[in-house]
Amino acid sequence: MLLFIAKRVAVMFLLIIGVTFITFLFSHVMAPDPARLWAGRRANASRIHEIVILYHLNQPVYIQYWYYLKGIFTGNLGYDPTTGAPILPQILGYFPATLELVLASILIMIAVGIPLGAVAASRSGRATDHLVRAFYLSGWATPSFLGALVLVFIFSDYLRVLPTLGIISPFVQPPRTITGMPVVDSLLEGNIPAFVSSLEHLILPATSLAFLNFGIATRMTRASMLEVFPLDYVKTARSKGLSEFIVVYKHALRNALISTVTVLALLTGSLLSGDVVVEDIFGWPGIGKYAFTAVKSENFPAIIAVTVVFSIGVIVANLVADVLYAVLDPKVEWR
Repeated sequence: MLLFIAKRVAVMFLLIIGVTFITFLFSHVMAPDPARLWAGRRANASRIHEIVILYHLNQPVYIQYWYYLKGIFTGNLGYDPTTGAPILPQILGYFPATLELVLASILIMIAVGIPLGAVAASRSGRATDHLVRAFYLSGWATPSFLGALVLVFIFSDYLRVLPTLGIISPFVQPPRTITGMPVVDSLLEGNIPAFVSSLEHLILPATSLAFLNFGIATRMTRASMLEVFPLDYVKTARSKGLSEFIVVYKHALRNALISTVTVLALLTGSLLSGDVVVEDIFGWPGIGKYAFTAVKSENFPAIIAVTVVFSIGVIVANLVADVLYAVLDPKVEWR
């Protein structure tokens, strides 16, 4: 297992180098004036010269790439052209909030999408199957901003049971920063009022993000289980007189989850970069909102840094998926 993971980690580093090479080409080689791009539109000649020296733009391309790669692996993702502050601490400050939102939405997708997929597969072709498929297709067809606004109208404006803005109520003492995720930090600290408030603020944005994507988990689970049902071990389980619940959820579902895990792992990485609209609507102080602000202010170093971080998130999610393959399916060899 350790050798398997080591091989996957080696491949992961190669992929990261490939991503950095692509971002380097766009930001250093293909840009008509890299120094002005990194310095910002309002920079004067003196500041542009400082950027040339700072990012080694007066050196050969391969030397520039070496410093660029070295900076990424040592945590130097550039500097804000307006304030001159390092970008990495800013990203790390926003990232935990986005991670909490993405993990919460994935948990909702697992808790809702996978059981619905199993129910639809076990009742294939019946009214329940058609109802489930209509439900998850409606999630796919709904624009992200519309789904979020509908949830805000129902649960905040009409029912008035859930808040819509921010990450925790301003009237509650926030927990001290441990992980940067308020729900987790409040639990670790034992701050129950903060836990309740942060959980209430998390429900709507996480549900909105999950509703737009949970159909993927439902559809993959349904399709995989329909492939598993005709196999011999499922027929044997039924012939032993086991209940349909045991056959479906104990014997068939585990093997059917392999493809679903693949999609969820990939989706976890993509959600890190795909929640910009949801974060903006709910005032969620995450990396998506930071990226949106960077685009509006033409903060090019921040845009490149966020792109690298998002890419690494997708690559790490793939590594997790590879490991989970072998955990879920004993037939998969650790190689």
